[in-house]
Amino acid sequence: MTEETDKRVTTNYEDVLQNMEMVIQQIDTEADDLIDVEVLDAIDALFNAYSAELKGRNAPTIRLSPLKRKIYDGVREVCEFRLGRESIQTADGKPLEVKPEPISVEAVAECLKRIRASIRRWNASNGRRGYLEFTATFFPSISQKR
Repeated sequence: MTEETDKRVTTNYEDVLQNMEMVIQQIDTEADDLIDVEVLDAIDALFNAYSAELKGRNAPTIRLSPLKRKIYDGVREVCEFRLGRESIQTADGKPLEVKPEPISVEAVAECLKRIRASIRRWNASNGRRGYLEFTATFFPSISQKR
């Protein structure tokens, strides 16, 4: 992802990226030993599924550990919500009343690519939890639970 594309995606879809990363942070607070590579595997699988959809193909079969699957499913739920295909339920089981303007599958794929690049960048510079620790700074109420 070029720096220009990176900035464009971050600017145009900041709220979508925040939605996705918030889910990842929530799962991190529940997990004892989540590391960046596990998040990357889940995001890669999700990116491959939406890329296949863009090409008119079936999503590839994936095998993920239970923790990676939880990340995959959680971020996928956000993606489907932002695509306008599914609703999200609140903690009390009621549908979320806020319904943002739907985005395209291309936009979802770009957001996933942006997160993937961020995971790689922060992991390379700050170690096995670099990305998770970096994004935790944006969600202090969630990360305080850890």
